[in-house]
Amino acid sequence: MTTETKRDRRITVRLTADAEAALGTLLADGAADAADAVRGALRLAADMRQLATADAADDLAVLTSCGASAADVVRRAVALAADAVRTAYDYGDVPEGQPVTLLSARYALADGTPAPLPVVPPARQTA
Repeated sequence: MTTETKRDRRITVRLTADAEAALGTLLADGAADAADAVRGALRLAADMRQLATADAADDLAVLTSCGASAADVVRRAVALAADAVRTAYDYGDVPEGQPVTLLSARYALADGTPAPLPVVPPARQTA
């Protein structure tokens, strides 16, 4: 009978203040320990690599052109989309758990007032 021993491999890393804060957030969000938090972050990074297309990079450049960080832009976009999905579920327009198709977005003018709704011409009558 062969017995295998698992070596305890430890890696020492110096974290920047930002990385240390991010690790603290991951731990506060329920990670069991630092290794669990890092594994979760690596899984997220792998998922994010799938989103890295030329079009997505162009879109992100437009969204960050006002000085916001990429993380802030993504966080805000996810919050807006989640709010729209929650609303569709809450009003019963879409059964909960079903995909929701977001068709448009409304923006605010520079003074903070909502932009006017677009005028949609009436449908043409065909004889």
